Amino acid sequence: MFRHLKVMLVAFVLVFLTMPSDAYPVYPNTDSPPVLEFIWNKTNPLNLSTDIYACGPFGIDEGGGFLNQEMAIFFANRSRDPIYAPCNGTVTYFLPWEYFENASEPGKGGEIWIRYGENYAVAYRHIVTVGLNLSEGDIVKQGDVIGYVADWYPEPNFHGGFMEFLVAGRENGSYYYYRPFDFFSNQSKALLLQIWNHSQVKNDFGYNTVTHPWGDVVKFSSTSGDQEIPHKSDFTIKGDFNDNGKVDFEDAMHVAGMVMKKVKPDLSADFNNNGRIDVGDLAKIVYHIMGMAKL
Repeated sequence: MFRHLKVMLVAFVLVFLTMPSDAYPVYPNTDSPPVLEFIWNKTNPLNLSTDIYACGPFGIDEGGGFLNQEMAIFFANRSRDPIYAPCNGTVTYFLPWEYFENASEPGKGGEIWIRYGENYAVAYRHIVTVGLNLSEGDIVKQGDVIGYVADWYPEPNFHGGFMEFLVAGRENGSYYYYRPFDFFSNQSKALLLQIWNHSQVKNDFGYNTVTHPWGDVVKFSSTSGDQEIPHKSDFTIKGDFNDNGKVDFEDAMHVAGMVMKKVKPDLSADFNNNGRIDVGDLAKIVYHIMGMAKL
């Protein structure tokens, strides 16, 4: 029975030739959460005593029933520092911005989302991207420069910098914003705790409204998140190459095309994890459609 089904799949691929997937590559190939590193400019290290103006925690009430999606750092006496990728991943959303002077203003600034594996993404908002050769679909490695800290002018004669960072992901078909602090390595957590404790302003930006450093809320979902997170993270259902929300016969045809070398190989179809797309992957997706296997 399976042999006849495979012949049918190949025949359909030969008719349609290609059915390319719009999804960006999954990198690294994992469904586990990332371990993030807070990397700072080694040639111009932070002076915790003077450079940390304020800290904005995750999950505080912004009014109108909205919770803050990011953790933010407001710098004093410095800006335009490079921002380094906290983990490996694929750029799934990239909004360029060239102007340091206004990138921190509401509705302005650049933005980058980096998907880690299958279920998580990290993002920076209000960044400056001048001089960077980045585009959606690019693979970045931990420590790569992905943007620059924006200028920030909270009052006359004050010049500082501003950056905000978020972690998002999906669980069982639902989308969430997570408290970023929880995803950092122990070494980075120690540094972030020092940054939090050295905040010069402790009665603003939500700092005095939380008990735990960087926020009391662990995660939350929202209507806006249900729209933003899957779009900017390019989250897709494993095996859903035609993006119709399910794995079906057309997706199996697509994998057959990869096996026949009529469709560009996509390692997200490497269901048996052997580093290539072969008949075993085709068999697995067919069995998945028949309810006899999981991808």
